[in-house]
Amino acid sequence: MRNALAALVVVGAAGLAASGADEKYASNEGKFTARFPSGLTVKTEAKKAGAVDMQVTSAKDDKENSFTVMYVDLPAGAKAPPKAVFDGIEAGMVKTSGGKVESSKEITYGAAKYPGREVLVDKDGAKIKTRIILADSRVFIVFAGGPKGFGTTDAATKFLDSFEATK
Repeated sequence: MRNALAALVVVGAAGLAASGADEKYASNEGKFTARFPSGLTVKTEAKKAGAVDMQVTSAKDDKENSFTVMYVDLPAGAKAPPKAVFDGIEAGMVKTSGGKVESSKEITYGAAKYPGREVLVDKDGAKIKTRIILADSRVFIVFAGGPKGFGTTDAATKFLDSFEATK
């Protein structure tokens, strides 16, 4: 599962840049909202990695910058501790990308104080900042990244901060 999630993180990190006013995207099925930069096409698709069904929502531009929200539901009755979930996803991201972790810290997210982790991965100057959030039995992986350190820019942080898990 961690390799599948990490593969999507790397594949999804193919493009998006902030320009103009941001547009709020709401997914009733996904139970989240996020603000994607205006003027870009937001695409949602289902992906399957082994037995894991994932939903990926992303937008891309021609500068190889990317903003993506993906989620996967844990199996019914699964009682994985948050640390184990976060460790697995982080390890998979690093293994799949061939990058290295620059920073990793535990966070709490939103009014519901969901457990989470923020990870910054560098691969030859391309930076991807990821927030992994465990909202009940749903795991959200929200990331922004691209070449020339894009994952550490204000535009990337603005997108990450705009994400909200909804009911």
